[in-house]
Amino acid sequence: MPEDLADAVGAPCAPTQLLLIRHAQTVGTRRYLMAGRTDVPLSPLGRRQARELAAALGPFPITAIYHSPLDRARETAAAVVRHRGNILLRPCGALRELDLGVADGLDAFEAYRRWPRCMDRALDATTTDFAFWGGERWSEVEARAAHALAAIVKAHPGETVGVVTHGAVLGLLLARWLGQPRGSWRQHQPAPGSLSIATARPAAGGLAIQLQVFSTTAFWSRSVRAAVRLPTRPPPRRGRPRPG
Repeated sequence: MPEDLADAVGAPCAPTQLLLIRHAQTVGTRRYLMAGRTDVPLSPLGRRQARELAAALGPFPITAIYHSPLDRARETAAAVVRHRGNILLRPCGALRELDLGVADGLDAFEAYRRWPRCMDRALDATTTDFAFWGGERWSEVEARAAHALAAIVKAHPGETVGVVTHGAVLGLLLARWLGQPRGSWRQHQPAPGSLSIATARPAAGGLAIQLQVFSTTAFWSRSVRAAVRLPTRPPPRRGRPRPG
């Protein structure tokens, strides 16, 4: 190909390494708090998870970290910067969590008591799109997060970039990349405080993504791993009796 034509077409971009991080555990995690736009801080255990995550990221040549502006994501991202220093930290509103509307800030059991049919639909893995009253549709969150990632990859070709966001955001993106219904996002959301790794490059219609590592917590210490406990009551589940 002639040199001038090659320049016009453009050389392929070097892939960007994305470190996809779900914020660490919060004070609402064990209560099944439906914290979408609700701002909740990390729990003491979550802060330990964030410090251990920061140490595990030491070998990665991170040039920037983009994070949701909500406190739980900002705290997690800040732990990495404190450990490493000299990393560009950028809040990104498009990485914020799914707005749950009238259900935001309730625990899932109370939401089930108030709106059982609505919750059944929200928890149905075959549902294609959904929003609580006054909240965001899954498709809206997926679209804004995908657009933000595409912009990040375009701005950082060949670099390693951290992205600290939320369970629904990452779950919806994973469902999209895997060609699964949006309702399956809970099956794809990483664990709090975990690390997923992907490579990405611009492609027609968005990004070409290759997921290399999903939701690893291998870097957690034994004490952190032992401290991660499920609540005493089981999580709400589609079709289960409603908690009183």
